[in-house]
Amino acid sequence: MGTVRLLGAVTGAALTLLLTVAPPATGRPPTRVVNTVDELSCAFATTTGEGLFIQAGAGSASGESGSGFFLEDADGVVVLAGEGGTARFGPEFTAEIEAVRPGEEQPVGTVTLTARLTAGTPVVEQVDERDGNIRTTGTVTTTEYAFSDVAVDVPGYEVVVDELSCDGSRIDFDLLSTNPSAHVVRSRDFGSDICTFAGTADTQVRLSGEDRSAPYAEVVVDDGVNPLKAQGEIGMRGLQGTLVAPLTEIFTGETVATLTLRLRLVPAGPPTTTVERDGRALFTRTETPYLAELSLTTTDGRRGEVSCPASEVLEGSITPRR
Repeated sequence: MGTVRLLGAVTGAALTLLLTVAPPATGRPPTRVVNTVDELSCAFATTTGEGLFIQAGAGSASGESGSGFFLEDADGVVVLAGEGGTARFGPEFTAEIEAVRPGEEQPVGTVTLTARLTAGTPVVEQVDERDGNIRTTGTVTTTEYAFSDVAVDVPGYEVVVDELSCDGSRIDFDLLSTNPSAHVVRSRDFGSDICTFAGTADTQVRLSGEDRSAPYAEVVVDDGVNPLKAQGEIGMRGLQGTLVAPLTEIFTGETVATLTLRLRLVPAGPPTTTVERDGRALFTRTETPYLAELSLTTTDGRRGEVSCPASEVLEGSITPRR
């Protein structure tokens, strides 16, 4: 991976331009994914106190299905297990799994599970998500199964059958994703150190957020006996802002005072940009340093000030997809 470090040579605006000149997000036609996934899990007890756990699944896109199980004693020690079994979903479900004792290679029999599956009411979830310049839309439809006529057979054990011990569902995916020629991602983050106020005892502050235009403040007063906290988003106008929030007891939630926090952001140096390449992919990171000058007052007489190091970080990546 090649790295180039530029001190103050690339501003946030220039970085945005750098990312904008990526190949246009036309690429190929959107990709459609249609898949139906069936899944089932059951937990039973035996008459001698062991616990039996069976799982099965199937997917229409791959055409694959399978099942597995394990049986453990009252101390949590596995006494039988199996994987790579069959699973046939439909109104009548069946699964067959070879059972093996731990440390042995030869099967000692076959575990079977049969049940009648009754589909419930489908629940449709609309999907509209973004991953950078890739957008995925469509639906995910979940239909829960009800179980009846459940029968289980385990070599050497008698299983206590309970229809309520099984859960399962059918999940239908119908999704469409854009297919740009390059995947472009941008993110912005703002944060400060944890800083201690001068002028008031046991009081610290931390700033965080997606960018400096809406920082989130957390103020903690911790005397080791009855810690207090105030928090909220600072309303900013340019590089200055104010937060008015209740100062509450952490353990009880009781308000003990009203806290006013004033913030002034002072640029503390030029932006620093790092550009890295990994093959055809380009990664950029621009950090702009600030001093967060904070003053605090409360209605119960507390006052404090601190100058706290902070920074805003803009990251971006351009990854060709073909």
